[in-house]
Amino acid sequence: MDEALDDRLPSAVIDALRVDLPDAGTSRAMVVGQGWDVVAWRVPAPHGDWLVRVPRLAEARPTIEAQHRLAAALEETGVPLPREPRLLRGADGEVLASLYRYVDGWESHVSGRAARRRLATSIAAFLSPLHALDPAIDIECGATPS
Repeated sequence: MDEALDDRLPSAVIDALRVDLPDAGTSRAMVVGQGWDVVAWRVPAPHGDWLVRVPRLAEARPTIEAQHRLAAALEETGVPLPREPRLLRGADGEVLASLYRYVDGWESHVSGRAARRRLATSIAAFLSPLHALDPAIDIECGATPS
């Protein structure tokens, strides 16, 4: 998957996106982040952009698939998640990428105690339910080794 390090989406991912999301602007995709195992691309589309996570290595494919299963399990808990998650698969059934609706964000620059308190309260409202979940969910989905 070293092709993902190029300035273009890998051709197999483009082909799969053309089938799954024919209106997506794959030629205008841009890298928005990268880690040791994936490169994240923002792909524009008329009704909202997509984030496409392309594995850098074949070994990352099972992790991406497990993260997808975990997201499906978490959806039932009410934890806020990106919308419309799905996996892109090649003709051979192998995971090519995961994708979901792009979540626009920004760095928070707050000043003053009241603003910091509001920000902390907002972050806690997200993290508290997430941390209250049974860790067995991660293990059952394969997102965390047992």
